Amino acid sequence: MAESRTAPAARFRAECALWSRLVRLVPEALAVPFDRISIDPNVCHGQACIKGTRIPVHQIVRMLANNDTVDSLLGENPSLSREDILACLDYAGVAGTAY
Repeated sequence: MAESRTAPAARFRAECALWSRLVRLVPEALAVPFDRISIDPNVCHGQACIKGTRIPVHQIVRMLANNDTVDSLLGENPSLSREDILACLDYAGVAGTAY
């Protein structure tokens, strides 16, 4: 049972590592088809982040998976909007279907 819970997390980490390696090959910021998500090799080692911040998408997704609410995240991060958090979930959903 525990293995089934860790498998998606391991796959997500592998995807992040792959993106990080790919982004290093591109000298400028990689164009991402999401308005609120950016991937820049000079920000958080090329991890997908909320645009204009150093908050990685995986961090938001993980906090939501650990029973944090959107409202609690907004309270802790006043620079974020509800749309930023929803964009993280959308990005993670698309990244998860890439395999």
